[in-house]
Amino acid sequence: RICRSDYLYDPEYFTDRPQRFFVAEIIREQILRQFSKEIPYACEVRVDRFKERMKDGRPFVAIDAVVLVARESQKGIVVGKGGAGIKELGSAARARLEEFLQAKVHLALRVKVSKDWRSDDAKLRGMGYIQ
Repeated sequence: RICRSDYLYDPEYFTDRPQRFFVAEIIREQILRQFSKEIPYACEVRVDRFKERMKDGRPFVAIDAVVLVARESQKGIVVGKGGAGIKELGSAARARLEEFLQAKVHLALRVKVSKDWRSDDAKLRGMGYIQ
């Protein structure tokens, strides 16, 4: 039997993760949806800038993010012919982010190759996977 007690956390508090974590996960979700057959699950998203402000009396968030892939060939797939892949990814991610953040979002995405990031402790530490 469980004893009743006061809340340990505010009932409105639903996570201990910052918004940047969810922003990165939403972008990553869209990568996996869009490139499910071409891009393996070995991709990561790093949010370099997350700036909230009011614009024209409405909430506005400017986000700069980097999609990290393991190989040059994966970068080409994400960017796509004439930038079509990254444009489609950005549009889909921006729509989900606006819904999640309840704000207008400007999303700038870049793609970088980070060879062997999954076996590099320093990179994994920087991404928050290990301490």
